[in-house]
Amino acid sequence: MRTKLKMKPHRVVLLLTGGLLCGAGPAEAHDGQVRFTGALTTASCVVDPADSNQVVQLGNIPSAQFSASGDKSPARDFNIDLTECPASIGSVLAKFDGVSDPVNASLLGLDKYSGATSVAVEIAEKDGTPVPLHNASRDVTVDATTHAATLSFLARYVATASSVGVGTAVATSQFTLNYN
Repeated sequence: MRTKLKMKPHRVVLLLTGGLLCGAGPAEAHDGQVRFTGALTTASCVVDPADSNQVVQLGNIPSAQFSASGDKSPARDFNIDLTECPASIGSVLAKFDGVSDPVNASLLGLDKYSGATSVAVEIAEKDGTPVPLHNASRDVTVDATTHAATLSFLARYVATASSVGVGTAVATSQFTLNYN
């Protein structure tokens, strides 16, 4: 006695499609390219260990100090001290990176575990001129005698809305030094 196999139509279609795919070769497409650039240097300055992973205390600021977007807290100084710079380096600048604030991309956004809202961190030159996130600071001359340089900056909170929410306000930036 013969047994008839009854296959449902959708199973047959799947089996046929699977068979067709098994015979197909890999497909290739060249949709773009990636270019890697860089430079090899002879040497760089030494970052003071206390400045390579520093914490800048911006303080406890009353939320009432921020009544409009753009209001700023008092600024706090911080430095990046460099020593042992090779004679071939005449100047140095810093670029600060990190997560941009969603309202103002030139400001450093708060870390995701911060409780405060509608506030970001502004990094500025010592004279108060803002250094937008992902942009270079001004050049600082390396002292030809001491082979040292100090990059001096300010940091402060900036409101990104007319009212801010209270809570911890922590932001993290990485910095890169560019030598000239």
